[in-house]
Amino acid sequence: MTSSATTRYSYRDIKNINVQQFRDFLLSMSSWTLPLSSSDPDSIVAQLSLDLSSALDKFAPLRTLYKNEAMGPAGNSLDDIRLCICQADPVPS
Repeated sequence: MTSSATTRYSYRDIKNINVQQFRDFLLSMSSWTLPLSSSDPDSIVAQLSLDLSSALDKFAPLRTLYKNEAMGPAGNSLDDIRLCICQADPVPS
């Protein structure tokens, strides 16, 4: 008997970013326009991370997909079961 489980996939479509607009946006962010207000590396990295996340949210928003996967009797996905079977088969010489 099989059942199904839903798997959630999140991704960003970074292949279709307009690189020039993305670059210009990053260069306008406070990490690049304002002098460093701190000598603490952790706060500098936190600001860079925040600015980069903002740019990614604007140019490549996070998208989420849901995929229903058939599950085998032991709760393994059928793809996992097929993979195990393929790996267990000896390669003919």
